[in-house]
Amino acid sequence: MTTRSSQRHIRFGMGVALLCCILSLMLNSYYLLLTTSSHRPTVHDAPYAIIVSTDDGNGNSNSLQSTHNPNERPSLAVVSVCISGPRFTPEYINASLSNKRLFCNRWGAMCVLPSERLDNGDMENYHAKWEKLVYINQTLHMEDVDWVLWMDCDAAFTNLEVDWRTHVPLNKSKLMVVSEDKNGINLGVFLVPNTLQSRGFVQQLYEKRHYVEQMQFKWKDQSALIELIKDDPNIKTKIEIVPQRKINSFLKDERNKDGKKWQAYDWIMHQVLCREEAMCTSSFIWTLDSVAGREPDYSAFVGSEKRGLQAKETEAHSSLLIPTQSMCNDTHGDIRSAGVRWYDQATNVNIEMYPIGKKTVGVQIQALSSKSATLLRKHIGRKALRTQQLDHLMNTSELLAESFPKMNKIYHVEKAPNYDHYLGCDNEVQSPRGTALLVTQNFGCNNLWHALANHHGVWTLFKVLGISPKDVTRVLPTEYGTPFASPPRTVADVLWPLYIGTNVINEPQQTNCFERLVFIETNLNRPGPYWEQYQVKEQCSSDTPYMQRHEHFHTEAREIAIQVISNTSDAGSIMASKPEPQVICYMSRRLRDERVRYFSEEFAPIIEDLLDIWAAKHNVDFKRLVFDDKVPFSEQIEQTASCSILFGTHGAGFGHLIWMQSGARVIEIGGTVGCELYYRAMASWYGHHYTCFSDLVGHGVKLDEREVYQSLNMTLLLDVLDDAIKSKLKQ
Repeated sequence: MTTRSSQRHIRFGMGVALLCCILSLMLNSYYLLLTTSSHRPTVHDAPYAIIVSTDDGNGNSNSLQSTHNPNERPSLAVVSVCISGPRFTPEYINASLSNKRLFCNRWGAMCVLPSERLDNGDMENYHAKWEKLVYINQTLHMEDVDWVLWMDCDAAFTNLEVDWRTHVPLNKSKLMVVSEDKNGINLGVFLVPNTLQSRGFVQQLYEKRHYVEQMQFKWKDQSALIELIKDDPNIKTKIEIVPQRKINSFLKDERNKDGKKWQAYDWIMHQVLCREEAMCTSSFIWTLDSVAGREPDYSAFVGSEKRGLQAKETEAHSSLLIPTQSMCNDTHGDIRSAGVRWYDQATNVNIEMYPIGKKTVGVQIQALSSKSATLLRKHIGRKALRTQQLDHLMNTSELLAESFPKMNKIYHVEKAPNYDHYLGCDNEVQSPRGTALLVTQNFGCNNLWHALANHHGVWTLFKVLGISPKDVTRVLPTEYGTPFASPPRTVADVLWPLYIGTNVINEPQQTNCFERLVFIETNLNRPGPYWEQYQVKEQCSSDTPYMQRHEHFHTEAREIAIQVISNTSDAGSIMASKPEPQVICYMSRRLRDERVRYFSEEFAPIIEDLLDIWAAKHNVDFKRLVFDDKVPFSEQIEQTASCSILFGTHGAGFGHLIWMQSGARVIEIGGTVGCELYYRAMASWYGHHYTCFSDLVGHGVKLDEREVYQSLNMTLLLDVLDDAIKSKLKQ
């Protein structure tokens, strides 16, 4: 028999169960209200899809290797909605979504990429921008990820090597990670942690749609955020705001004055305020083709009855900062997009060529199977390959065909390597393996300008091809490449780790049957972009891709030299330390044969005595750099690296300024009228302050017909040095 007490317990338990059911129904209704969809789409339902693929969206397998462990759950989902219309053409959408798939494959992330509007009557009354909040919240609720990255359709990844996990602060106590421009917080690109408070905050933004639409605010979801912050100013303290270039750089548009302009190596670009649809699509697709390493689609520029194809191509090049049109904004991606690629069926070989400079071409030959040297030389030897190059360029635009650097007809020790010699395998049983870098004489040249011009070109080709030093097994021929000298005798002997891995440097020496041959060559002076770029009179600003690429090379070369020299002497510790502002170095050419570009026998002692007196008077650390073949190369680097001010007469020794830390002063004594542009350009590339003494009024420089200095205004020179010291002390 049931007691009254037990009956009360039963009724209480039934009441609790009923309350739980009601709460569950309320929560489900709350979530369904947010999704505004009659059912929750699954990973197989269009338009909602979770994609983790090695395909780039065009049926092509991508070679980027994911850093994600497939046994671990993805910690990031990338969400982006692209709806076809006047602003977003099918080509535009395909480029955008393919780009995001590349990122997801690279980092093992989920891609949530709808391409149609939600099928729900409620959304017909609201702007499509509200659907982003629906998909974000769906992903936060349905997927086991730590973070969701929202990107507008016109936003895309432009540096797939950026590690998103460390690139910005990922603080889960915050509601979201955003950037600001001049108009305030921008919700074109942002990160949301998968937390209870963030999910609730997204819901709050979504519920503001009624008010925002009623008031006819312009920015929709961003207006909702503005209104929420007005209601509760404390919300902004819960939002992580990062510098705009971290996550939301604006792709260049002359009308856009509101944010930070996109630059090479930025993680994400955003094409805001782009009103001319045809050019918007062209520039967007070109830029993303560069990221993916695809050849540009010239059909993107067709569509104007008033302007021909060539005019559209010129506009696109200018807008996209292609090297042939705007050197200051030249990026590795631009070089990739301007390349030509083809497959040679007779040899089962892939060929790639890239414009490393106006007259320097970078080449990669990839063997897909074992073939004899005879067969390969017949079909892709130098003469045959040059013919193929010209044929393929004829199938591109007239602009590209004219500007693209051409291969040489014959091998030349200084201009073009003898790659024919390394083609083919001994027999068809062998399998092609390894990568050989083929170089010319200048790679190991004693003249620093010549050598560095070559090295910068090879370094650029490696960046364009995505080649890592550990991928390379040989640098050939042996007289300029492996094995490298220790202690070092040339630039190649200190920079070799830029091109070949330490893990293979001592392995048995392979002489043929390479899977890949890579090289640069020119029909000008010597291979390398220096030979064209030093003549550019208009200096690029330090924040342009062109200057950043040179500074990148400068940084890598200096660091590698430190490592190599540290293994052979104690010089590395000196190079690594920051030089004092008053270390003054005089690059003397006293030991040069026949005193070319040095002072006459009568004049030289006076000059050097005055410099010694000046140095003693000012109590500065004064070094006289007198380099010849007897001075070890590592010692030359060590001495120059400690200089904060370098001066002297024009000569190859100024190439040592690459080892100096950025911000140094370089003073060059040139001819009777001005200086050559070589070291002016190099100083600018590497972040140094340059002065041509021969440009100054009253310089008094006179040379005879043998290029021997006969006079110089020493008072003016010492004044210039005084000013350089004062400037360094102010830094």
